[in-house]
Amino acid sequence: MAHRLLVVTRREYVTIVTKKSFWAAALLFPVMIVVLGAISALSAKSAKESEKARLGEAKHLAVYDPSGAIEDAQIRPPLERTADRDAALADVKAGKIDALIVYPADLNPKARIEIHAKETWITQRQRFEPLAKELLKNSILSRIGDSSLVAVFNANLAVDTTTYQDGRPAKHISALIVPGIFLVLFYLLLLMSSNTLLTCMTEEKENRVIEILLTSVRVRDLLVCKLLGLAAVGITQMALTLVLTLGVAASLKTKLPFDIDPAKLVLDPLAIGLAFFYTLSGYLLYASIMAGVGAVVPTAREAGGFVAFFLISALSPFYFITALVADPTGPTAVITSYFPLTAPLVLILRNALGALSPLEMGASIAAILLYIGIAFTVSVKLFELGALEYAQRLSLKRLFAKSPA
Repeated sequence: MAHRLLVVTRREYVTIVTKKSFWAAALLFPVMIVVLGAISALSAKSAKESEKARLGEAKHLAVYDPSGAIEDAQIRPPLERTADRDAALADVKAGKIDALIVYPADLNPKARIEIHAKETWITQRQRFEPLAKELLKNSILSRIGDSSLVAVFNANLAVDTTTYQDGRPAKHISALIVPGIFLVLFYLLLLMSSNTLLTCMTEEKENRVIEILLTSVRVRDLLVCKLLGLAAVGITQMALTLVLTLGVAASLKTKLPFDIDPAKLVLDPLAIGLAFFYTLSGYLLYASIMAGVGAVVPTAREAGGFVAFFLISALSPFYFITALVADPTGPTAVITSYFPLTAPLVLILRNALGALSPLEMGASIAAILLYIGIAFTVSVKLFELGALEYAQRLSLKRLFAKSPA
């Protein structure tokens, strides 16, 4: 008997992982994540460099300062004082000079600085504002007379902050990175396998393979084998996603404008273990529910119509993620941690934030296992009644009118 169950489980696993679509998704997602991240980072870096280049290309900047607040030492090429505001403005309009900075005659906290500049691009219209503020700030600071104080004021001083929880330093942000990765993994698992989870039953109903399987194993055992096979597929997808993403990122490391030092990552075995449990158990919970739905509908096409519902349900915590992050121990976080369809993602997030007490860890583990048990029991009943239904859906009336065979 055990051998037959192992054969069915292996068949379920091999059937899925040998599909071209499985490997296409497994290979494309990590590449897409890294490539899009690289494009975003490079674009941001390019925009900053372009803005600096535009500022450096300025050959003539006029400064009109009727108050005399700007020190002569601050006026260095391409800056040049002008006593005729209107003439300088006309030169800007004619394209003869790059910009005119106009300081108010009466400097006060409510005064405004005017900048008139040649148009380059819509995102670079404010490129001279930092320069105008810096000129005024440095001119005021130069009157202090203590160059060391001026240097301190202009320095970007580093600040080291340590927070304490229960009398001990709280976890460093680096300890949250690895558990937080499981948020992405859970999302990718559902995105890549939702259709497979829903249609794993209906496809075999359509091609009548289910009839052959049911002659060898019981309905409950068959469903267990399918869920074990799907769990193995989920673990394989998580491993492939992690390995391939890190591999592609490592190969592009020298081309990226940022660097993550693995030596600085803090690995918390408990947090990582919980993250893995919540991810895999959440996947099994949805697999159990989807298997039941797949047993109810007669065709794979109809089963595919439920994909959007389950994706929206699983990812619904993102709609109130601000509240979850701002107060991970608040009412919203606690309530959604025990609602079956939102529990996996919320618990992964709260675990990454270090917001689960030992009591909540135990309670959440027990709750998810209970939800999986309930979903599995209901799915078995649905499967028993709908496995051999090829032309019609299983109605609620028939569900409660019949008893399992």
